Amino acid sequence: MTNGKAEVSDSSSVVLGYALPGLKDSLGIKDKDLDGDVNIPEYMEMTADVENFSMPAAMTFVVNASDYVSTDGIDTSDLDDMINDLKDASTQLQDGSKTLAEGTDTLSDGLSTLQSKLGTFASGVGTLQSGLKTYTDGVSTLSGGLNTLGNSTGALVSGADKLNSGAGQLASGSATLKDGLKSYTDGANGLAKGASDLDNGVGLLKTNLPALTSGAVSLQTGIKKYTAGAQGVSDGLNQLNEKTSTLPKSVKALNKGAKDLQDGINSANGGAASLSAGATTLKDGIDNAKTGADTLSTGAAQVDAGVEQLTEALTTIPSEIKSGINEKLKPLNDEYNVGKLFKALGYISEDTISADNVSVAADKAVENGSNIIDKLKSQGKSDDEANAMYSKIVVALSEGKGAVTVYKNVSTKITENASKVTALKSGSKKVADGAKSLDTGLGALSAGAEQISTGASALATGTSQLATGVTSLKAGTQALEDNIPALTTGIEHLVAGANLLVENNETIESGVDQLKAGTDAVSTGVDSLKAGSSALSTGAKTLTSNNDTLNAGAASLNAGASQLSAGTQSLMNSVPTLTSGIKQLVDGSNTLVANNTQLNSGASQLADGTNQIVSGVDQLTTGSKTLSEGAHTLADGMVQFNEEGINKILDAYNGDLKPFTDKLQAVIDAGEEYQTYSAIADGQTGSVKFIYKLASIDAKADSDK
Repeated sequence: MTNGKAEVSDSSSVVLGYALPGLKDSLGIKDKDLDGDVNIPEYMEMTADVENFSMPAAMTFVVNASDYVSTDGIDTSDLDDMINDLKDASTQLQDGSKTLAEGTDTLSDGLSTLQSKLGTFASGVGTLQSGLKTYTDGVSTLSGGLNTLGNSTGALVSGADKLNSGAGQLASGSATLKDGLKSYTDGANGLAKGASDLDNGVGLLKTNLPALTSGAVSLQTGIKKYTAGAQGVSDGLNQLNEKTSTLPKSVKALNKGAKDLQDGINSANGGAASLSAGATTLKDGIDNAKTGADTLSTGAAQVDAGVEQLTEALTTIPSEIKSGINEKLKPLNDEYNVGKLFKALGYISEDTISADNVSVAADKAVENGSNIIDKLKSQGKSDDEANAMYSKIVVALSEGKGAVTVYKNVSTKITENASKVTALKSGSKKVADGAKSLDTGLGALSAGAEQISTGASALATGTSQLATGVTSLKAGTQALEDNIPALTTGIEHLVAGANLLVENNETIESGVDQLKAGTDAVSTGVDSLKAGSSALSTGAKTLTSNNDTLNAGAASLNAGASQLSAGTQSLMNSVPTLTSGIKQLVDGSNTLVANNTQLNSGASQLADGTNQIVSGVDQLTTGSKTLSEGAHTLADGMVQFNEEGINKILDAYNGDLKPFTDKLQAVIDAGEEYQTYSAIADGQTGSVKFIYKLASIDAKADSDK
C-alpha cells in the first residue's frame, strides 16, 4: 500500500489512502527538500496478488484545503512582523552592546584620566596643606617675635624718654657752654692784647737798659763833674723813689693775675679734656644707638615686607583656588555641555558650570537624576550612554562641590581676618616708618655728636696750648716780682747816694757803684721779664688763635645738641604711634595664630577627603575596567550570536521558509476563493467538494464474461 493503509480481516478489508497531487509543484519543493518525517504524496497506490478478486465501489473524496486548514493559522504576516522584530531587536542589541562597550571604554578612559588628575589634585591638596602648615608656622614665629617686641616697648619708651631728657640737658648745657666760651674768648683776646703791650714795653726797657748801664758808668767816672747838680739829682731820685714804691704792688698783682689765669686755664684745660672725653663717649653711644636703629629699621622693613607678602598671598589664595576649581570643571562644559543642559532644565541661570554654581548644580543632579537621563536620551543618547554620562556628571559635580566648600571656608577665614591683616599691615608700616624716623634722627644726632667731638678736641688742644703759654707768663711775672726788691733797693740806694752825693762826693761815688750793681741786677731781671712777657704774648696768641675754633666748635656743639634734642623729641612723639603699631601687630598676629589650628584642621580634612576620593576612584577605575572587558565580551558575543544565530534564522526564513509560506498561503488563498462550482449569490460563502466513485469489480461477473 503506497500512501495509504489497509485494514484486513477475515470478513472484510478496508483500504484508505490520501494524496495531494500538484501541491509540491505549487510549493516549489522537491522530495529531497523534505526530511524522512514529512511526505507530500502525489498519488495513492494499492497492489496485491489476488485470485477471484472482487471490490465494491471505491470512493475518492476531493476537498478544498481551506476546509481543513485555518487561514488564521497559516497567515504569515505576523510571522514576518516577528521576523522583522527579531531582526530589529538583534540589530539594536548588537548596536547597544557595541555602544555599551564604547561607553565602558569612555568610562574607563575618563576614570583613568580622573585617576591621574586626582593624583595632581591630591598633590595640590598636599601642597596646600604643606603651604598652610608653613604659613601657620611662620605666623606663630612672627607672633612670638612681635610679642617679644611688644613686651620690650616699655623699655623702648623709657629709654627714649631718658634719651630725650638727656638730649634736652645736653642742648641746654651746650648753649651755656657756647655763651661761656664766647666770654672766655673775649677775655682771652683782651689778655692777648695786654700781654702784647707788656712784651713791647719790656722789650723797649731791655733795649734801653744798656744805655742805663752805660750812663751809670759815665756817672761813676764823671760824678765829680755833676756834684754841682747833685741837689737836682737828689730831688729827682726822691721823686723816683716815691713812684717806685707802688711798683712791687703792681708787679705782685700782675703775678697774682698770671697765677689766677694759669689756674683758670688749667681748670679750663681739664674741663675741655673732660668735655672731649664726654663728647667721644656721647658719639660712641649715639653710634651704637644708630647701629641698633639701623638693625631695627632693617628688621622693621623686613617685617613690613613679610606682612606685604602675607597680605598679597592671602589676597590671591581664594582667586587661585577658584581658578583651579573652574579649570577642573572645564570638561563638564567643553565635553558634556552640562552648563547648557542644566540651564535648559532650569537648574541654573548660566550656561556654564563654574565655582559659583557647582554646588547648586551638584544638588540638582542628585535630586533630578531621572530628568537628566531623559534629557540626555532626548538628545539621541542610548540608555547606557545617558546613564554613563549622568554618572560622570554627578561625580565631577560632587568633586567640584567639595572643592567649593573648602574654597568658601578658606575665603571666609581670609575675609574674617582681612581687617586684622589690614591692621597688621598698617601697624608694620608704622613700625617701619617709626624705625626709619628713629634711624634718621640718630643719623642727625651722630652728625651733631661728630661736630661736638671735633669742637671739644680742638678746645682741649687750644686750652692745652694756652696752659703752656700761661705757665711761661707766670714764670716771667714771678721773675719780675722776684727782682722787684733788688730794683727798689737800687733806687733807694740811688736816692741815698744822691743825698750822700750832695753831702759828699765819696758817698756819691759809693752810691754810684751800688747803682751800677743794681743796674746789672735789673738787666738780669729784665731779661727774665722779657722772656716771660714773650712767653705770655706767645701763649696769649696761641690762646686767641683757637678762639674761632672754640666758638665754631661751641656753635656746632650747640647746633648738634639742638638737632639731637629735636630728633629725640621727634622720636618721643613717634613712640606712641610706634607702640600702638606694635600692639596692633601683636594683636593681629595673635588672631592669625588663633586660626592656625582651624586652617590646618581644614587642610587635613581636605587631604583626608581627597584620599578617600582617590581610593574610591581607584575602585571605580578597577570596576570600570572589569565592566569594559565584560561589555566587549558581550559585544563580541552579540556579533557572534547575530552572525551565527539570528542571521541564519533570517536567511533560512527569507531563503526557504518565507517563499514556502508565501506559496502555501497562495494555495490556501486559492482554495478559499474557490467557493462554488457554478455561481453564488453576493454576500454568501460556500465550499466545493468532489466525490469520485469507481465502479465495483465483481470477480464472478468477470469470469462469466
